[in-house]
Amino acid sequence: MTGLSGADLNSIGGSFSLTGLTILSTLSFPSLTSVGSIEWDDLPGLQQLTFTQGVSKASNVVISDTQLNSLDGINLETVENFDINNNLYLTVISTQIANVTESLTIDANAQNLKVEFPNLIFAYNMTLRNISSISIPSLEAVNTTLGFYGDYLTSVIAPNLTSVGGDLAFIANAELTNISLPALTTVGGGVTIANNSALMTIDGFSSLKTTGAINMSGNFSRYAHNGSFHIRHLLMLNSVALPALTDCKGTFNMQSSGNISCEPFQQDASSKVIKGAFECVSGSTNVQSTNGATGTSSSTGSAASSTSTKGAAPFTSVDMPAVVGFSTFIGALVQLLL
Repeated sequence: MTGLSGADLNSIGGSFSLTGLTILSTLSFPSLTSVGSIEWDDLPGLQQLTFTQGVSKASNVVISDTQLNSLDGINLETVENFDINNNLYLTVISTQIANVTESLTIDANAQNLKVEFPNLIFAYNMTLRNISSISIPSLEAVNTTLGFYGDYLTSVIAPNLTSVGGDLAFIANAELTNISLPALTTVGGGVTIANNSALMTIDGFSSLKTTGAINMSGNFSRYAHNGSFHIRHLLMLNSVALPALTDCKGTFNMQSSGNISCEPFQQDASSKVIKGAFECVSGSTNVQSTNGATGTSSSTGSAASSTSTKGAAPFTSVDMPAVVGFSTFIGALVQLLL
């Protein structure tokens, strides 16, 4: 069967299930607006959808192993599960979904996949892999995990996200250079940022107050200013900042290949801002190694300098002499120019 159509069909109460139809290339249901669930799997010839009215209601959507390059005609308002995977020609996912009550999973589609959820406000769980860009301007809350793994995107911006109930993870996103979550105040699980080789600055968590744990490793560092002169402006060195942090309930593990000052993190040790084990490693040679488990970390690696204690403070500015001596500064500048 190469094509399937139903000109007057407007509703399917149960499942619209298609499996193993290897030469099916077109689906034409111009009047279809409501489906109990969409379950399409192993349709390697499917290239085109003709859903003129557009499906706006479906409780579950699973689309896997097709040749579709877009999901035009599937434009839901609310969905329980939305799973789009292994569609190697799929370059755009754009939908008006406002609420995902169970899980949203996007994985192993085209490398240049653009994901747009302009109206998404709430999601129970979000897992995104192998995408090149994401637009989530309205997202306010994720009940459990929000994770970006092995993506090709350069930036993640969620201006209205205030809370993540479980874990927040950015792992192995080789081209990621910017994370901006300015309204985020609470992460119920842990924050893990690891193996993002191009991420030189972590300064997009300006409102983060409470988290279960923090596990960050990468190529970032911070040299604080002395008066109006800021070394970072000259050397273009990297930075990490958590200015609003008041409660880290679990472990804190920070490791950087750059030169970071661990001293400022210890200022709130007596007040137990960080209640679990604390580790901070500067000049680490093993920053891209992580066990991947948010909230637990045992990575040590060799280090030029390190500090380990039971309590610490949010990263704050310190004077230049406390961070780097003049000879170190000159050496760093020469190395940068070379």
